[in-house]
Amino acid sequence: MRIKGLVWLGIAAGDYATAVQFFTQTLGLEVAFEEAGTVELSAENDDRIQLFGPGHRYFEFYRSRGAGMVALFEVANLDQALTIATREKAIPVQILSSPGRASAGSRYLIWPRDLNNVRR
Repeated sequence: MRIKGLVWLGIAAGDYATAVQFFTQTLGLEVAFEEAGTVELSAENDDRIQLFGPGHRYFEFYRSRGAGMVALFEVANLDQALTIATREKAIPVQILSSPGRASAGSRYLIWPRDLNNVRR
């Protein structure tokens, strides 16, 4: 399986203020949007990291399912990625097609499947 990129990473940050400060001031990521309890940050290549703080619905959603992070990967060959994930008995994955900023026909693999309502 060839991963073309990590397009989006959602992180449930227990110390939200410190996490925001680290990603913006230390790493220099730009704020793409901010709402109460969440901020989405953008790298120069437009990859995104979204932080969720305590009290935000996705923070609670992730934590209640034992996840601290959810990754959205773009894969070169979706069928191959699904075959490998099935064969290796990997954590089930969810397929997303053409998120808003993606080019037509792009395919994405999000892990794990039981968090599939997070990024639509």
